[in-house]
Amino acid sequence: MAAQPDGRVVIGGSMTTYRGITVGRLARLGRDGAVDATFNSNIGSGAPAQINAVAVDANGRILVGGSFTTFNGQAHPRIVRLNSDGTLDNSFSVGTGVASGTISSIAVRPDGRILLGGSFTSFNGVSAGRIVQLQPNGSVDLSFNTTVGANNEVYSISLDAEGRLVAGGVFSTVNGQSSSGLVRLLANGNVDPAFAVGTGFNQAVFACTHQRDGRILIGGLFTTYKGVSAPRITRLLSNGDRDAGFTPGTGFNSWVYHIALQGDGKILCGGDFTSFNGNARGRFVRLNTNGTLDTGISLGTGFNNWVYSSVWQPDGTITVVGGFTSYNGSSRNRAVRLLTGCEDELGLYIRTDAFGDQTSWEITGEGFSYPVCSGSGYASNADIEVSCCVPNGCYRFRLFDSAGDGLATGGYVLRNGAGERIIDNAYWGAFTTESSMPDNATFCLPLSDQRAVFASQDKLDWDPSEFVKAEPNAAVSAQWGVGNQTDDGYEFWFFDPNGTFSIRRYRNHATQGGYGNGATRACYQRLSWNDPAPQLPQQVLLNLRIRNRVNGVNSEWGPACRLMVDPVAADCPYTKLMDTPGNQYFSCGVTRTRSQRVTARPIRGANRYQFEFTNLGLGYTRTLTTTSYHLNLNWSSQPLVAGNTYNVRWCLK
Repeated sequence: MAAQPDGRVVIGGSMTTYRGITVGRLARLGRDGAVDATFNSNIGSGAPAQINAVAVDANGRILVGGSFTTFNGQAHPRIVRLNSDGTLDNSFSVGTGVASGTISSIAVRPDGRILLGGSFTSFNGVSAGRIVQLQPNGSVDLSFNTTVGANNEVYSISLDAEGRLVAGGVFSTVNGQSSSGLVRLLANGNVDPAFAVGTGFNQAVFACTHQRDGRILIGGLFTTYKGVSAPRITRLLSNGDRDAGFTPGTGFNSWVYHIALQGDGKILCGGDFTSFNGNARGRFVRLNTNGTLDTGISLGTGFNNWVYSSVWQPDGTITVVGGFTSYNGSSRNRAVRLLTGCEDELGLYIRTDAFGDQTSWEITGEGFSYPVCSGSGYASNADIEVSCCVPNGCYRFRLFDSAGDGLATGGYVLRNGAGERIIDNAYWGAFTTESSMPDNATFCLPLSDQRAVFASQDKLDWDPSEFVKAEPNAAVSAQWGVGNQTDDGYEFWFFDPNGTFSIRRYRNHATQGGYGNGATRACYQRLSWNDPAPQLPQQVLLNLRIRNRVNGVNSEWGPACRLMVDPVAADCPYTKLMDTPGNQYFSCGVTRTRSQRVTARPIRGANRYQFEFTNLGLGYTRTLTTTSYHLNLNWSSQPLVAGNTYNVRWCLK
C-alpha cells in the first residue's frame, strides 16, 4: 500500500474484488474508502498474479511490482509503471524485465531512479543479484554495482537521506562479503564498510524503515542481532550498532512483517504476532519512539489474521490492510481505517487589512497536498482568532492573499496548544500572494523545548557583531570532551516568514570562533560570519528557531521568536512591555484597572518611552509618551474602556 499526496491510497495484493467491484489485484481508494472507479477502469484486467510492492514517485506515477508477467493484457514482466490516472506509462520500458523470480520491494530516489529488491538474479538480461537500480525510463543503471548482489532473497529496501540503500532479507552475503540479513549499499551499489552488521541477524528480516533522524527500524522473524537479544524488532544507529535507547523488552512472539511511522515518529508494526512484551496485541501495535508499548491507543483484540501494511495520514487516520477478516470482533474484510484523533489545538491569530475577504490559509501534512484545516473570507481590518486540532506530526502552514499584495497593515501568528509560537509574522504582512516558511519547510509537533535564552528572544535591534544564545541542553553539555565533538551542538534556523530568506547555522563543540568557553560554547551563534554563506538581511523581520543535536541525532525544532538585525536601531534600542517571568512589573497578557499601570523593560540611559494601544474592532489607537518606563492608565483623553482588550505595541527609546 502507498499513500498519494491527495490522501488516496493505492493497494495491491492477491485480491480480485473490493466491495464487490472487480479489481485486478490493484485498486485506488478514496479517503472515504470507495474504489476510484476512473483509476480502476484504466487499469483494466490488471495483474493476473500477486502484487507485492507499490510505490508512488515524485511525479505521481505508480510503480507496481510482484510475480505477474502481464498487466492489463500486455507483457510487463514483474513490474509496471502507471500514470496517475491508472493508464500505462509507455515511457517506462523494461524489456524482458524479471524473467524468473519476484519483486518484493520498490524504492524511488528523488531523481527518479528506481531500486528493486526481490528473488530475481537478472533484469532485462543483465546480471542483478536480487537488487537492481533502474533509470527513470526503465533501463538498468549499470553504474550501480549489484552484479553479484545478495546470495538469497531481499524482502525490504529503504533509502536514507544520503542516498544509501539499506536492504533486509534472508541472504548471508552481498557482493561476496558477509552480511547476514542486512546490508547498506553506497550510492554506487558497493557495500558500505562504515555500516558494520557483524554476525547480523539469526533469521529473516522482513521490514526496514528509516526514521527522520537517520536511525533504522528493523523487523522480522529474527531473535538476535550481533548475538544480542533482538526479539523480532530492533533499531540501529547509522553505523550499524544497536540503539541501546530502543527498549522493546521481550518484544514480539512472532513475525513482524511491516513497520511504518506516524508523523510524530511513533512506530506502527504489523505481522502475525499476538503479543508484545507480554501484552496481548492482535497482529498490530503502536510503539512509542523509545520502543515501549503505546497504551494511548486502544486496539482491543486487534486483527484475527496477518497485517501486511499500514499508512498513517495527517488527518489522524491509519489505514490497515492484510489477510484479516475481523478487527476487534467486528467484520472487516482485509481493510480498515482506524481513527486516532487530534492531539494539539493550534491557534492562529490573523490581523486582516482593508480587504479581509482576500485572506485565506491552510495547514497540510508533510508530503500531502490536501488540507487538514483551512479558512477564508474574513472581515476587514479585524483581529481574527481560529483554531485547528491536529494529531502530532509535521505540517506546512501557508497564508494567502488573493490580490497578491499581502497584508501590508496586518499579519499573523501561529501557536501550538501551549501558546508557543511556531511562526510569528505579526505586523509584518508585506508579502505578495503567500506567506509561509521558506523552501516548503514544515513544523513538527510536539515542539521541542529548545529555544533561545530569554534575553535573546524577540529582540529587534541586533548588531551583526552580537551573539544569540541557545538555552544550554544538559545532554549536549554532557558530550563536551567525549567522543566525536562535531556531532553535538545546536542548529540555529533564521528565516523570513514571508519567504524571502532562510539559513541554518550549526555550532558544535569543535567549532572555532565561538563566544564563551567549555560545554556551553556551542550555545552562542554570531549574527554575522566570514564564510561565503549569505548574511542575515538587515531591517527584515526574521524568526529564529533552534534544535539541539546529540551524537548526531537532532531534536525537533523548538518554538519561534522574533529577531531583526538593525545596526541603526542598535544605537537606540527597542524595548517592549515587561515580559520577564517573575518580575513584579510583568505587563504582558494581564488585566489592569485604570488606576493601575503597565511597565516597559527599562533601557539604560533612556529618557523617553512610547506606548501604543490599539483595538481595531473599536477603531481605537492611542500613542502616549512618557519619561518613565511606567505608564499610568488613567488618562482622560480617549480613555481605555473597562472590559475591552488592547494590543500594546513595543515601545521605543
